[in-house]
Amino acid sequence: MIVRQLQLGPMGNFTYLVAADAKDGCVAIDPSWDMKAISDAAAAEGMDIKAALLTHGHFDHSKKIDKLAASVPVYIEGKDLPFLEADPKLFKTFSGNSALTLAGMYVRALHTPGHSPGSVCYLIDDALFSGDTLFVGEVGRVDLPGSDVNEMYKSMLALAALPPETKVYPGHGYGDKDVSTIAEQKLQNPYLKMALKDREDFLSAMR
Repeated sequence: MIVRQLQLGPMGNFTYLVAADAKDGCVAIDPSWDMKAISDAAAAEGMDIKAALLTHGHFDHSKKIDKLAASVPVYIEGKDLPFLEADPKLFKTFSGNSALTLAGMYVRALHTPGHSPGSVCYLIDDALFSGDTLFVGEVGRVDLPGSDVNEMYKSMLALAALPPETKVYPGHGYGDKDVSTIAEQKLQNPYLKMALKDREDFLSAMR
């Protein structure tokens, strides 16, 4: 599988280009800020962007997404549709845990609310694109409209149950490296460790 990580915009967002094989095209995950840079990166790999996936609807993960949505299908969990700054008619929605087949790849959308009600992580083979739910050494904020610390706790447990070798590709580069694994995060991420040890401590720390 091909994974290209692009850091774009003033908030250090990661956009990902993911493909099973370049000839089948790729999927863009959280394309934002600079659509030309994203399309140029895909072209440099000999790939066409066939679809896009949003981990959630916050503006920094979907800035200028209307330009891409005019030419390829863009998917988002329906509960985050109201957060988008573009015309909602441009997007395809799904609800909760879902499965999609895009660019020759089987994509599992894991509903992981907490940061926002419609936050999802996308699992493709052994790669987890975790948006603003799980970072390297951090977890997403729960002090925003639609956030829910109790839901974030449940989402942490769900992600911790994934195979330990699962690679974690976060939505921002907040850690000491840009890619990790579930095993590493269970050992090193203080918030994930806290969630696995004591629910009340996690809730208290996140509030």
